[in-house]
Amino acid sequence: MLRVRCLRGGSRGAEAVHYIGSRLGRTLTGWVQRTFQSTQAATASSRNSCAADDKATDPLPKDCPVSSYNEWDPLEEVIVGRAENACVPPFTVEVKANTYEKYWPFYQKHGGHYFPKDHLKKAVTEIEEMCNILKMEGVTVRRPDPIDWSLKYKTPDFESTGK
Repeated sequence: MLRVRCLRGGSRGAEAVHYIGSRLGRTLTGWVQRTFQSTQAATASSRNSCAADDKATDPLPKDCPVSSYNEWDPLEEVIVGRAENACVPPFTVEVKANTYEKYWPFYQKHGGHYFPKDHLKKAVTEIEEMCNILKMEGVTVRRPDPIDWSLKYKTPDFESTGK
C-alpha cells in the first residue's frame, strides 16, 4: 500500500523518503556484493535479500516502553531524561564545533566536571515543569532512573571520558 501511496504522491514525506531510501540502499548493496564477490556468492546473497524483502516486518518487542508509528498523531507517551549528575563535556574539537565561541571559557573551566549546582537546579526545575505540563495534557511521562554520568562507558568504537 505504501508503494502505491508513494507513486501517487499521497504519502507523507518521511514515509516516502524512507521507502525510496531503503530501496536505493538495497540496490546499491546488491551491486557492491555482486562486484566484489564471486558470481556464485552474489547469486546466493541476492536470493536471500529477495526472501528478506518479502517478509512482513515484525512488531516491536514487548519490552519496548514507547514507540512511534508516524510523526503526526497526538503525543500519547514520552520518555523524558534527567539532568541530575550531568557532567560538562571536555573542551574538544567537537565541543568547539557545536558551541558559540562566547561559551568556550565555560567549557575550558568546567569541562570534565559536574555542571555547577545553580545550572543543574535550573535544568531540573525546567524539566520537571515540562513533565507536569505534559501530564496535565494527558501524556504518559516515563522517567529513567538517575545515572552517575561520571562513570566511564566503553564500546569497541567509543569510550566516554567519565567525569
